[in-house]
Amino acid sequence: MKFTFKTQAEYLGARRLGTIEYYDIVRIVKKMKNGDEWDIPTHSEEEFNELMEKYKMDPNIVDIMCYEDVSYYDIEEYL
Repeated sequence: MKFTFKTQAEYLGARRLGTIEYYDIVRIVKKMKNGDEWDIPTHSEEEFNELMEKYKMDPNIVDIMCYEDVSYYDIEEYL
């Protein structure tokens, strides 16, 4: 899987600058026993690994799929 940021600290540091043009992320799609499906973006390799470990242990998750994507961050959208 391809990430622009290895750690959460790198990602959050880049966000403090106000804008991140485009960066590589990985999305995790988890399917739950009750039929719900969640598509979660992970912004760093560290975050991805932490969530995958957590999800692998969750008995309510029946399937996990991952795919690469591209995202951006613009602080103006959050003001």
